Amino acid sequence: MNELFRYCVYFLSWLSDLLGMTYEALNVVIFCFINPALIIFLLIVIFKQKKKITELLKG
Repeated sequence: MNELFRYCVYFLSWLSDLLGMTYEALNVVIFCFINPALIIFLLIVIFKQKKKITELLKG
């Protein structure tokens, strides 16, 4: 688990350098904006697919 955490920190540090951002700013962008937006998007997809499946089963 510690190795995975260190790898993720290294990756975020590398990405922040590549993008010209600080590590903290990149964390905010990922975990306060991208992650919630992705969760909302996936929930919308799930509900649409559930509706399609329900309609197909009804015939």
